[in-house]
Amino acid sequence: MADAKTQYQVLRANFYNKELPNRTDLTGRYEEAKRKFEMHKDKWGKISVNINEVVEKFTGNAPGEPHDLKCLYKGKRYYVIVDYVGNYLRIRDVVNQVYVKPDGTPCVGEEEVNAAHYRIKTREEM
Repeated sequence: MADAKTQYQVLRANFYNKELPNRTDLTGRYEEAKRKFEMHKDKWGKISVNINEVVEKFTGNAPGEPHDLKCLYKGKRYYVIVDYVGNYLRIRDVVNQVYVKPDGTPCVGEEEVNAAHYRIKTREEM
């Protein structure tokens, strides 16, 4: 099985090359995602993470599943939610219904929750 970074790159390429051009239902949502990313990019992505390490730690190397504008890696307790448009990820504790930091501690307060968008390192940075 390919590592999480390779899976994400394949799924992201498929999204841009096949899904987006052929699914008119995604067009408006894609434009909204781009707008949101541009509006928040100064707050998002201040912390860069290795997607392989995050997926292994929180999901036990679950395979990536395409889900419209995102890719989901689903573990028993955590989901790693990866955004194709902004090239960032979030870590969701699905048991407690909170976002968590890369060290596993819950995000507390609106500022931490909004900052819980982690830029995915390039292969060269990993």
